[in-house]
Amino acid sequence: AWSDAGIICPWTIYLCYGDTEILKEHYASMKRFMLWLAETSPDGIRCHPERTGWHCFGDWLSINAETPNDLIGTAFYAYVAGLMSKIAAVLGQEDDSRHYLELNGKVKQAFQNRFVTQAGLIDGQSQTACALALHFDLLQEEIRPTAAASLVRDIRKRGMHLSTGFVGASYLPHVLSRFGYLDIAYALLMQSTWPSWLYPVTKGATTIWERWDGWTDEKGFQDSGMNSFNHYAYGAIGSWLYQTAAGIEIDAENPAYRHILLQPKPGGGLSHAEAQVESVYGTVKSAWRIEDSKMFWDVEIPVGCSAAASLPGKDISQLSENGIVIDHVEGVCQVDRNADSILFSLTSGKYQFLLNPVE
Repeated sequence: AWSDAGIICPWTIYLCYGDTEILKEHYASMKRFMLWLAETSPDGIRCHPERTGWHCFGDWLSINAETPNDLIGTAFYAYVAGLMSKIAAVLGQEDDSRHYLELNGKVKQAFQNRFVTQAGLIDGQSQTACALALHFDLLQEEIRPTAAASLVRDIRKRGMHLSTGFVGASYLPHVLSRFGYLDIAYALLMQSTWPSWLYPVTKGATTIWERWDGWTDEKGFQDSGMNSFNHYAYGAIGSWLYQTAAGIEIDAENPAYRHILLQPKPGGGLSHAEAQVESVYGTVKSAWRIEDSKMFWDVEIPVGCSAAASLPGKDISQLSENGIVIDHVEGVCQVDRNADSILFSLTSGKYQFLLNPVE
């Protein structure tokens, strides 16, 4: 998960800014890294137990849960192969793109053969194992609900606490909200007893700690040799707050927020949330609040940009903008709905929506 940043970070930066130069500059080194993975991953299994030498840090600083190193390594091998296929396509390297897409499929199959039962249970059934398998799309579609349910079962068995370390923590809330467990994601977010994101806050923290147990009532301080109280790893929850709670997400087909996915998902007893991103095109903003069962949503979309929006509701007539029913508002088009959301497209501008009542 650490060395894979050499592919993950350039791709993420490209999505944020839309500039292909970072991909071009590092493409050769990315290909060398993928070649090294192929040479050191027998039968597609990275960090294979029979391979001598350094494997990986594992799910660093996890809590009372072990995730096999070869599971983590193989999951990331498949993930970065998929990213390389996308990167190659962006750079017009079609042969490479097909090669890495095929590699992604082969490593997925190796992952399934080694770590997944026919019933859809993941080896060890740790939260991190389930989160990686689901977030990286390593499972056949029909067994994904089983894996998601296994993940939630473990969270509930732990009294609504997480056990993930550096590797799994950033993906866990995204997996929960994606697979229909938004309530569980919010329960983890709002949990204030150890281990949790808010536990340090109850102890006066104003920064993100390196360890879940940097300080506990029972043991006091952790090892002073590695116990930073200003460390980003668990701060990755911030991405979920932007993308899910506030609802500002990048459309990978139209990077740099040229086309935005605006899909706020209220929950957890929160009465309001506000986030904004200074994109290369200008400010992207999503700010919602709930008062008297009504949801007020302020949106800002930069000039030249557009958005696909959704709000939780079933009746289009309940949604208005400055007193005008949604399907008659200038700048709004393609109004539709699915089982639980109102869907519509937005052109650039500032909007003030009212959903009455919010569901």
